[in-house]
Amino acid sequence: MEDAYLFRLSQMSKLDWFKNIALVSSAQDSYVGFESARIQFRKEASTKPSSAKNELYEKMAKNILGNVPLNQIYRLDVNFKIQEKNLDSFIGRSAHIRFLENQPLMRMFVSRYAEFF
Repeated sequence: MEDAYLFRLSQMSKLDWFKNIALVSSAQDSYVGFESARIQFRKEASTKPSSAKNELYEKMAKNILGNVPLNQIYRLDVNFKIQEKNLDSFIGRSAHIRFLENQPLMRMFVSRYAEFF
């Protein structure tokens, strides 16, 4: 698995070139795993016996964030008020798409975290 493209890409991480890194996630988004979007270790990984998949994930996370000082990483959680009950909300697509289409969220993010830009 370490010869997979995504793993090799994690080894080329250049996030330390950035002054601030904002990782925005939503537990409502089922398209991108919550811990994956945050580049964060999964809680169950520390309590369950280690598997090859968990070890690979941990290596990738360490590769990506290994040289980045903790005070440069901001993990932001978004909770969308999704009231409609449809297929998109059931499979977690609604939250995923709202990150891309929600202009008020983008404006709030840019104004609240202006120091990132």
